[in-house]
Amino acid sequence: MIGSLWAEGKAEALRAHTAGVYVGDHIGDIRGAHAAGAHAVSVPTGPCTTADLRKAGADTVLADLVEFPAWLREHRAGAASRAGAQEERDFAVRRWAAIERSTPTPEIRKPTPMSMQTP
Repeated sequence: MIGSLWAEGKAEALRAHTAGVYVGDHIGDIRGAHAAGAHAVSVPTGPCTTADLRKAGADTVLADLVEFPAWLREHRAGAASRAGAQEERDFAVRRWAAIERSTPTPEIRKPTPMSMQTP
């Protein structure tokens, strides 16, 4: 628990601390993490089994907390890679928009009926 907060009630505290990952051993921890938009990492060290945690929607289930440092390193590396890819996409979109703004718009002429056109 975070203080006296339980389940979804943890979301406000997690958002206040800009938590992107929350580790817990109970279904309530998963609900709190998801309510805050955080990645729910679960470990079956409390009253819930691995199956219970998976069924409750844990994003990641580790065998124990010993696995957490390595998982967090991989998670951060993946997030950095995803952020880099997003930056490349954003740059391409900004570049395309700049090209479109600098390209003159062709003059649009109202079509005339065939009978009014001169040969």
